[in-house]
Amino acid sequence: DAILDRLVHSAHRVELKGESMRRKRKKS
Repeated sequence: DAILDRLVHSAHRVELKGESMRRKRKKS
């Protein structure tokens, strides 16, 4: 199930990126 693990990992990364982007938008 390496594919599933990779998918979950990429999804988690996207979530983290979205959160950081949201924080930057709130500041500015």
